[in-house]
Amino acid sequence: MQERNFVISKIKEKDKMKFSEQLYLAYQEIYGVKNSFYRFIRDIIPSEIRTNLLSKIKIIIYNDYAESLTEKYNGREAVGLDKESYLYGIRNDYTHNTYGTGPIFGFEPKNSRKGWHMRESVYVKKECHLISTSNDFEEYLKEVVLIGIAEITKK
Repeated sequence: MQERNFVISKIKEKDKMKFSEQLYLAYQEIYGVKNSFYRFIRDIIPSEIRTNLLSKIKIIIYNDYAESLTEKYNGREAVGLDKESYLYGIRNDYTHNTYGTGPIFGFEPKNSRKGWHMRESVYVKKECHLISTSNDFEEYLKEVVLIGIAEITKK
């Protein structure tokens, strides 16, 4: 209620259509799916839980797919923002598509570490991203969601 009144007080449009458009955009900025997701990851769950969750995702980036097949080139490991984007993609795939939870069997790179499942190989801006998750990723992700819900109810 307080947020709504604050947003409404900032809108100076007299035209009802333009007013409603600006109100809608302000709503999306606060409560939209993408912003809510990133707020959950960055602000709601405790930072050590976030760090642990992101450590259970490994994204190796290659300039092209052929490099990923050679043992000479190791690629570079993605950082937190890439991992957050991957989690957001999982959320969207789960909500809007069929999201397969199992690893891709028979597609483990030769240099993969034990304890990790190869999830997928995707192209992002002409780079090949090989995405793996730890064996306990799915269970931990469920735990993180429950922790986040508990954190929200505390407030």
